[in-house]
Amino acid sequence: MKTRITLLGKSYQFRSLKEIMAKANEEKSGDQLAGIAAQDASERMAAKAVLADATLADIRNEPRLPPEQDEVSRISEEQGNEKIYSEMRNWSVAELREHLLLPSTG
Repeated sequence: MKTRITLLGKSYQFRSLKEIMAKANEEKSGDQLAGIAAQDASERMAAKAVLADATLADIRNEPRLPPEQDEVSRISEEQGNEKIYSEMRNWSVAELREHLLLPSTG
């Protein structure tokens, strides 16, 4: 998974998908207090761009919380439709978003 990007002449390097997701999130005081927020709007834009390029496989392979600690992660692993996932696993987050926004997806 790509974790580095150059945006407007400045390079950004993220350590993990968890960090990318935290920094791509809109600004919240709780995130700032926890020290996980983007330092500025440029870093947030960079994190959003990197997240948009991440594949569904990247996200599944690096869950925010392990299935043994999180029921949503566990259900996703245990009850996910592998046939559908295998068709979409290489889609980027941006491609999934575009697919979901198609009128035909309904």
